[in-house]
Amino acid sequence: MNKRTNILICAYCIDKDDVGEAKMAYEWIVRLSESCNLNVVTTGSRLHEVCGLENRKNITLNILKPKIKFRFCDSFDRAVHPGYIEFFLRARKVIREVVSQQEINLCHHLTPRSFRYPSPFITIPTPFVVGPFHGGLKAPAVMKELGTKEEFFYKLRTLDRVRLHVDLLLRRHYKKASRLVISAPYVKDVLLPCYRAKCVVIPPPPPHYAETGKSVSIERYHENSTLQMMFVGRLVPSKGLELLLLAISICRNKNIRLSVYGRGPLEKHFHTLSSKLGLSDRIVWKGFVPYDEIRIAYYNYDVFAFPSLKEPTGIALTEAMACGLPAICVDAGGPAYIVQDDCGIKIPLSNKEQMVKELANAIDVLACNPERRRTMGRCAQDRIHREFTWGAVVNKMLKVYEEVIDENCE
Repeated sequence: MNKRTNILICAYCIDKDDVGEAKMAYEWIVRLSESCNLNVVTTGSRLHEVCGLENRKNITLNILKPKIKFRFCDSFDRAVHPGYIEFFLRARKVIREVVSQQEINLCHHLTPRSFRYPSPFITIPTPFVVGPFHGGLKAPAVMKELGTKEEFFYKLRTLDRVRLHVDLLLRRHYKKASRLVISAPYVKDVLLPCYRAKCVVIPPPPPHYAETGKSVSIERYHENSTLQMMFVGRLVPSKGLELLLLAISICRNKNIRLSVYGRGPLEKHFHTLSSKLGLSDRIVWKGFVPYDEIRIAYYNYDVFAFPSLKEPTGIALTEAMACGLPAICVDAGGPAYIVQDDCGIKIPLSNKEQMVKELANAIDVLACNPERRRTMGRCAQDRIHREFTWGAVVNKMLKVYEEVIDENCE
């Protein structure tokens, strides 16, 4: 990519010191700026005065601080982005000004990462790409069997598929985009058939994975009789922790310990359930732990248990695999793509009883076979190093840029 190539980026939130989407936007922009001149339109950081990109070479920031803030309900703000309407309207004006004053070769709608947000780039003639984005997974039937309720704003996501048909802005967004960069192949099935030919898969990398090579040797699995498993995620119904606890309670091997990293609205429910199942001495509740500590903690375990039922990406999963952990996950969404058969064991979506049995069998298989864990751990680490590092995904994105620019120069 030529340094003279000018890219205009729309990134709703950016923050070097935040987590999730804001952190991912920061990482993408820093790396893309090594190959392109970037002009970025954003709200900046939700939490801080600066986002971390100020005064960086090859980056021009256009920060539109929101006039209406929704920090009073943090989870709602992060999940739904109610401020995006204001940002969309204000960003259109800034984008038109930038395009009229500079030569912009390509636009990139980087975030929000969900497929439900139309881009302000639809109002200008410059070609643009979208993504990587994800979402649109339906809640599987097993979630009803679990008998717990999700927060109401997560239910609003059921309207997203309808909007693909009836929302004129969203339809224009997908029709005008030159490429749709998706996080995993399942997203193609969410989109309308007429958009699928534009799709390119570029998966999300683990944010903390070492760029210079494989993280560390994985010749460190516990040789004793106790299998050390870890779970990382919010304690909500869709993460599947209830199924995991039920599975551990029926495992043939009783020398199993699970450490749970995370908090959420079902924390009390899961504590009560583990006591009823007689697992109090086998489950360690770690609560909220900073990412830097979790990154170190991966090296203390034998298996990463990630039974999320409708996981769009699986960042924690890629981080664990990068550290050489074999995975037990559900064969759906992002994990279905991330975890190949030589990297772990995937459990098919089915009813509650069957999934609990499958999870228990998978745990038992890995509990009694350290060598298989080693082999799977090596394959998991190799896969992340080969396909999911920042170097790998940025090169794929730059190739998308080049293709679109070349197509529009013909």
